[in-house]
Amino acid sequence: PKRVSCPPVVYETREDKLAAVVDEVEARHRTGQPVLVGTRTVEQTVELGRLLEGRGVPHRILNAVTTQAEAAIVREAGAFGAVTVATHLAGRGTDILLDPDLDGRMAKRCVAEIRALLAREFGNVELHCASAEQADMLESEIRDGADLAASRMPGGNGLRVTMPGVDGNGTRHARMDFALGLCVIGTEVHDSSRISLQLNGRSGRQGQYGLTCTFLSLEDRLVNLDAEAILKSPGARRTDAAGRVCYTGPGISQRIQGLQDAADREGEAQRGLMQDYAAEFDRQTGIYHRQREQLIGGSVDMRRLAGDVIHRVARRLAAAHLGGDVDGDYAPRFHRLRDELSRDYVVDCDDLYGVDLSLLPGELAVLISERLDRQAGEAGAEVFAELARLLYLRVCSGLWPGHIAALRDSVAVELLGTRGHKSAVASHIRRCNEELSRFWETTEEEFLSRLCAMPVSVAREHSPPAVAVSGETELLLSQTDPHRSMHHQQFPRS
Repeated sequence: PKRVSCPPVVYETREDKLAAVVDEVEARHRTGQPVLVGTRTVEQTVELGRLLEGRGVPHRILNAVTTQAEAAIVREAGAFGAVTVATHLAGRGTDILLDPDLDGRMAKRCVAEIRALLAREFGNVELHCASAEQADMLESEIRDGADLAASRMPGGNGLRVTMPGVDGNGTRHARMDFALGLCVIGTEVHDSSRISLQLNGRSGRQGQYGLTCTFLSLEDRLVNLDAEAILKSPGARRTDAAGRVCYTGPGISQRIQGLQDAADREGEAQRGLMQDYAAEFDRQTGIYHRQREQLIGGSVDMRRLAGDVIHRVARRLAAAHLGGDVDGDYAPRFHRLRDELSRDYVVDCDDLYGVDLSLLPGELAVLISERLDRQAGEAGAEVFAELARLLYLRVCSGLWPGHIAALRDSVAVELLGTRGHKSAVASHIRRCNEELSRFWETTEEEFLSRLCAMPVSVAREHSPPAVAVSGETELLLSQTDPHRSMHHQQFPRS
């Protein structure tokens, strides 16, 4: 492959890393090499763009904010001298097309830069080429000019360039890096190696030359987990051309690869967890929508539904107010029960004072059933059953988004935990079932309370009877399909 990958370079601070990235981009831009800088967030693209603007480097930014121009920016990212700063998600699916004569133009621009450096009283220019093949191409371009002399440096990829007849040894020299094709610069260790591979894979495609570089800092996420080991890596400490301390070499490459491998394993585990969490979401959503479909289709017996709800709510009311040991505390607790029934269910339970606590749930159910019987008698059984159906649907729809939010909170709690996969999933399912139980209990209590409090009356003197209803009742009736047949339903006395 013609793509050359440079070992990662780790700086001590994020500020030094960004400065090094800008230096690299500026140097590559001077030779006309197109550069693509990959970042993790929109904010990072903006920050790098501001630093490049301060250096006078023309560039384009590609992120979630610039999606309208995405295809054009990506296509032009391979043009001579182009500089593009992009998030790793931007521009995927669109190939970066290099200018047909890009390599030749870059070689000529590099030679022009060499002449300018030698003209500034540098005795020689040391060129470090990305590969021996690229050194051959540049050397040929230098020799074609006849005004420069080039010789190979030890190692095979380096060139020393001087003016003809000038030794250059012992004189002041300049250093340049030279590479052909698209230069891709990474600035993060990503959560998935797939992202890094996709970014680097934009360079050196289809037999073309390419170069990839990675600049990191000890303050970066993931890298900071291994900061101490990086600082202590033997022989890794360097000083770059600007005097900034950095760390690079085989040991650092192994450390960064280890961090990437750990991130991949963690990501795989998290994806497995999310799949199991999503399965529980799907299960509960299926339960909810099946119930809704049955209610909407009219297949639910509202008489039976109301009776079941009444008994469950009555049991919970009795347990909440008079459960457990009530010795010496019965009166105030009963009065709180009485106040809640009066306020929320329009029911008077004063006559139940002192009744056997084991019989209290059944007696409360009778009182609530009688209240609904009166409601049904005033509105008409068919109309009231339809109102109950629509009200139940409306309450469910209002509370369901809150339930979904609670499930998402449960996922967040589990993801922050450190338990193994199986225990995390088991804990999540338990939490979700508890939340589902709370959702149905809240739905039943709100439905029953609003149904009991719904004011309806029939003007008997009209024929057919005209029903006078509250604002909410009128809204519910407006949602009724006039062509759907309604079954005659009675609300039970228990």
